[in-house]
Amino acid sequence: MKKKAILFPGQGSQYIGMGKKLCSEFATGSQTFEEASDILNLDVKELAFNSSNEVLTSTENAQVAIYVAGVAQYRVLQELTGVHPHYMAGHSLGELTALTCAGAIDFKDGVKIVRKRGLCMKEAAQKGAGTMYAIGKLRVELIQEVCRQIAKPDYFVGISNYNAEEQNVISGCFEAVEEAQKRLALLGARVKQLNVSAPFHCPVMEPAAEQFAQELSKYSFHDPECIVLSNVTARPYQGKDSIAENLKMQMVNPVRWFDSMKYLAGENTKMIIDAGPGKVMKNLSENTVPTIKVYACDDVEDMIFLKAAMKNEYSLPFISRCMGLAAASKNQCSDDSTYQKGVVEPYRRLQEMQNKIESEKRTASIEEMKLGLEMLEIIFRTKKVPEDVCKINYRRLFIDTETEDIFADYVK
Repeated sequence: MKKKAILFPGQGSQYIGMGKKLCSEFATGSQTFEEASDILNLDVKELAFNSSNEVLTSTENAQVAIYVAGVAQYRVLQELTGVHPHYMAGHSLGELTALTCAGAIDFKDGVKIVRKRGLCMKEAAQKGAGTMYAIGKLRVELIQEVCRQIAKPDYFVGISNYNAEEQNVISGCFEAVEEAQKRLALLGARVKQLNVSAPFHCPVMEPAAEQFAQELSKYSFHDPECIVLSNVTARPYQGKDSIAENLKMQMVNPVRWFDSMKYLAGENTKMIIDAGPGKVMKNLSENTVPTIKVYACDDVEDMIFLKAAMKNEYSLPFISRCMGLAAASKNQCSDDSTYQKGVVEPYRRLQEMQNKIESEKRTASIEEMKLGLEMLEIIFRTKKVPEDVCKINYRRLFIDTETEDIFADYVK
């Protein structure tokens, strides 16, 4: 199975109407929005579909809408493809979406946590007005030097997002950021003010981070079901006990997105899926790791190709390959009753599994693959296939179906 990563965007990816098509076409998407609305006593559909740009851009609104849209998109994606990601990551707010979709944060808690996060950040921004600018076409060392020259106590400006090699974001106090972006423009940078209402990932957010930490202490978290990368470290979360501290630190530290993408590339990731509104994650990924195939769920054409790619993910279907190896193995069992129980019946189960998978037009789940392997083991044992031949066949099975990573410890 090819390694896949699912990415979720942060604030700035919002747009009026996001999630509307998803909700109209899939009950799961609509139910996710309705569940969030009931929890918050806020019409999240109305907020995402029909509000003004000014209302949706407000931090406490944008964060909730983007988070709910991302979770809804992921749930629908699972329905359509049965995707089993090896990695998840989210940009800023998107990290909360990733943790939720990885099972580390319950959705009923995540909705409230995200709402509080937005309110904390809005309050901190009002007390110390600030802004953010995207800085492109300039080396990070030059940006760091300009910020260092300008920044002083109560006049902070610094890099808040390391997005790509020459695509970064600065944030801080309004006047300091404005001074920095003007200097950087004179040095040849491409500058653009971001569509956000607060300066994220910098010391201006320290009051918000403390408030947010108090909110996080009210909830229980779980170990993620897949690897989730932290914005602060660009490395995997170390279990449930690291979640609250990482989310607090993320508010006042830069997002190390460029390093996160390099980590995924170094782990031999073959597919990235952008599961949020818009195509921000897709665009960043293609710029940073062009060797990895990227699909955006919010793009109709991409979804067509993604479903086709998932359907044909394996070089050979796992269960049918098990059947082929079972049938081809030499039989040395002479007892009819034993053969019936240890060969015919397990093979029949494999056939039933394959028929079900084909009728549902999908690939085998990990649970089905493990059960299929168990049936193959029974057949080999009953046929008295030599152990060294079994090992060769298992290795062929994993290579042919590209499932070596799932069964990495099976054949030593």
